[in-house]
Order: sequence, then C-alpha cells, then structure tokens
Amino acid sequence: MRNKIADVAKAKERSMNREIVAFLERVFYPRPPVLERLDLLIKQFDGRGWTLARMAEGIGEKSEAVENVCAGKGSFTFSQLNKIADLFGARADWLKHSDGEMFPVAKRFGFSANDGFEYIKLGVEKIHLIRSTARQGELLVVIEHRDGKFETFSTDLHRIRVNWAGGRVEDADFANACCQLQQEHRDRLFGHLLDDSKMPCLLRGTMHLHSFVTSRLKSSWVYDWWDLDRFGRQRPDHYWEGYGAFCMQTKGDVEANERQKAERAAILAGQWEPGRFR
Repeated sequence: MRNKIADVAKAKERSMNREIVAFLERVFYPRPPVLERLDLLIKQFDGRGWTLARMAEGIGEKSEAVENVCAGKGSFTFSQLNKIADLFGARADWLKHSDGEMFPVAKRFGFSANDGFEYIKLGVEKIHLIRSTARQGELLVVIEHRDGKFETFSTDLHRIRVNWAGGRVEDADFANACCQLQQEHRDRLFGHLLDDSKMPCLLRGTMHLHSFVTSRLKSSWVYDWWDLDRFGRQRPDHYWEGYGAFCMQTKGDVEANERQKAERAAILAGQWEPGRFR
C-alpha cells in the first residue's frame, strides 16, 4: 500500500502525506456536484490556456476567491455560475443543475446564400460546415464568433432525402450557399468530415466544438460537392458512400429550378446580390 501511495504522490508531484490528506478530504468532504461539472467544462478546453485565474478575470472576480471556492471553501452564486457558463459558451442550467447537456445546439432547416451573407455581414470569424462520413449524413452549421464563442445548429441538410422524400430544394440552396461563400469569402469557410461515431457528441452538445475544428480534421468537401469540375473527377465514394450520385442529383436540382439556376449563374459571374433570389 505504501508503494502505491508513493507512486500516486510522485505522479502528482506532491508528498505522500499530502496525497493521504487529499484522499481523506475526497472521502469525508466530497466536492459539490457543481464543481465536478465545472471540472468537466474546463477540461473541454485543455490546451487553450484556461486557468482558474483566467476564469476569475473573465467573470470579474478575484483569483483567490475563485480558487478557494474550487478548493471547496465556499460556493459560487447563481449569478457567478451564469457568468462562467457564458464565458465558456456552456448552458447555465447544465452547470447549475445538471439540466440538459453541456453546450447548446439549436435547430435550423436550411442554409442559403442569404443566410451565409447575413453571418458574414455580422463579422463572424469563421463558418464551419461539419458533415458525418455516413451515407445518410448529419450536417452541423457552426458559427465561430470573433470572441471565440460558437453557435451550433443541427440541420436536415444532406440526410433528409435518404429518410423521406423532401429536402432537395434545401440541399440545392445549400449548394449555392457553399458556392457563394467559396467565391467571395473562402477565408471564412471551413469544411470538416467526422466519423459517424463521433457526430452524436456534437449533435447532443456533450463536447465543445473547438475539439473538432482543428486543421487535422479540415476537408475540402465544401468546395467540391457543388462543382462538377471537381466532383466529376473524383471517385463516386470520394468523401462518403454515394457522394458522386448525391452531388450529381443536387446539380440537376439546381438546374431544374429557375430561381436556383439564376442564382448560381449570378454567383459564378460575380453578380450575386443579397435578397435577390429568395
């Protein structure tokens, strides 16, 4: 037993006595659940320089006071917890009461060129389009603001036609949105592909987006899937099963719809104007 305690203490870079005291404190004075949830929240931002001192500064409190509460000496007020949740982009009800999931995920039913323009006009930092690698897809629209906060939207884009007979007009509008953003705001548009097993974490809001928008997960599908010159040279299953057929059908839908066809032509000619093709 002594050797085990010594190994644990060494790994945590503290004395055996301090390790024994810490163990007894955990047994007889367990941390409040809200602090356990706060630990989970901060852990989502590993590697981004978040410390208790930085958190204290972000909510306008003294570092020592926050550190004392996190050490079990006192408690946060609901107002302070609301500020902490806002600072990290988390749901306040989850942090305070364990109600729902950690991060908010809203619902939207489409994403058009006009929608993209409105976000660009607001001065957002980036627009992330995150798609599952599964054939039926799951697609998230993620807006990254300049203050580092994210807005996450689940959609029925790319998967609706597999499950029922609608959605092709929305997919064609989305193709034009990708085209318009690529043409005029490529530096703000980022595509990502995720393994289907990881997508539920984002859809439910149990993980923060920064874990999934790193460069190693970036994908060019957002630039390719609407452009025949690109997807026409790629394998039928280049990004996901049925990719080529899906792209070709969406291209046909754009050409069959007079409004969407005219909008695509205007985008490619550099003559697109917001609100003109509603």
